[in-house]
Amino acid sequence: MDPPYGLAQRNCIVFSFGINNEWSFDDAMDLKGCKVYAFDPTMGKESHYRTPNIRFFNIGVGGEDVTMNNEWKFTYCGVSSVPATKAGGLDSISVKCKWTIARQIFILPKPSGQRLTSEMRCSSSFMTYKSIVKLTSTENSPIDYFKMDVEGSEVSFFQEALYNSSQLLKKVKQIGLEIHPYRGETLKGMAPKYWELFQKLECLGFRLMHMNLNMVGGNSYTVNGTIYSGFYELVWMMENPVE
Repeated sequence: MDPPYGLAQRNCIVFSFGINNEWSFDDAMDLKGCKVYAFDPTMGKESHYRTPNIRFFNIGVGGEDVTMNNEWKFTYCGVSSVPATKAGGLDSISVKCKWTIARQIFILPKPSGQRLTSEMRCSSSFMTYKSIVKLTSTENSPIDYFKMDVEGSEVSFFQEALYNSSQLLKKVKQIGLEIHPYRGETLKGMAPKYWELFQKLECLGFRLMHMNLNMVGGNSYTVNGTIYSGFYELVWMMENPVE
């Protein structure tokens, strides 16, 4: 891409929110020499360096700084690659559990050393954008790309950032964002919160430069000959990024 939006080889910073053990984007940015900060609290992995350029944090994003101790509620567990009869004694990542907190649902590995019971609990930390920027020491650095696929947490995250950290957001050159209805949510219920969010992004100086319909899982539908989808991949660019 033309400057100032293209990635400068070995001189770029990328934030990647939502990994789910799928590292292709992050690895591609690493090959360009970018410094990548990756965040995901749902993988059951401690914070670590994946490569010298990719630093992973076992942290989620949200509208406040909070550590949820003993507040993740177990609701269901299923086994992906072993007999279900053995699930109670496994400490393997192959056992995935459904947890709920703040009305959001996450699929997490079973906590090590625990049997699958309704009393299971675990903990995780969430941070605002201001705190994430401080954690990564990027307060004075432009962010070249901002990838976000966090299953609904983007709404509270951006609402807080737009209100309290707008000057930091102005340093972000591009935002890649996936949106879709979440469990129990309809398209009609989803639209108002994203419409408000997009208006605020435009007021800050972001412009929608790309929209792609994601047809995963048969979520497309046709109205009067036009194809629509419940899943969209959007890319926003800052019209005049702050260096």
